[in-house]
Amino acid sequence: FLNTHLKPKHEAIEILNCWKGHKLKHHDFSFPNGALEVKTTIRKAHKKVVISSEKQLDNTGFPNLYLYCITLNMDSNNGESLVDLVNNLNDYFRNQPNASTLFKKYLSNAGYLTAHENYYNENKYIFKKEYLFEVNDDFPQISNPPEGIGDIKYSLMIGSCLEHQVEIGPSIKMLF
Repeated sequence: FLNTHLKPKHEAIEILNCWKGHKLKHHDFSFPNGALEVKTTIRKAHKKVVISSEKQLDNTGFPNLYLYCITLNMDSNNGESLVDLVNNLNDYFRNQPNASTLFKKYLSNAGYLTAHENYYNENKYIFKKEYLFEVNDDFPQISNPPEGIGDIKYSLMIGSCLEHQVEIGPSIKMLF
């Protein structure tokens, strides 16, 4: 998401200031006009993503809330590894004042350890498809659990969200 949709149109520090996932916030990105949650899946048919909290798709108080999903195929020889992706972003942030230091700090906060890069290189990923969904009151979600229910984690079938799909470019532009 950073590489494809934010990097080409926004300044490095601006992008990093919007990224909140490394701080364990409810949403991966917070923008002036809303928030965005990013999910990735390598699942077979009946593609699904895991929603790890009832707060991730709770649109209360947000002018816009989006769910960005990317589907990938995994292979040991073809595609791009996590290390490849991180190195590509490192190269970009290295040319921007203070951005490289922030990016490395945020990666560490998110649990990415350079000492584990051999492990991260074992699998490569091939881009398949991306989706952007507008999360509104009709979106399939668990956002107001009954009293006494908590620590909610659930699977969301991508196919059940297709009526909420929106164009990626204009929707992301609206967040800024």
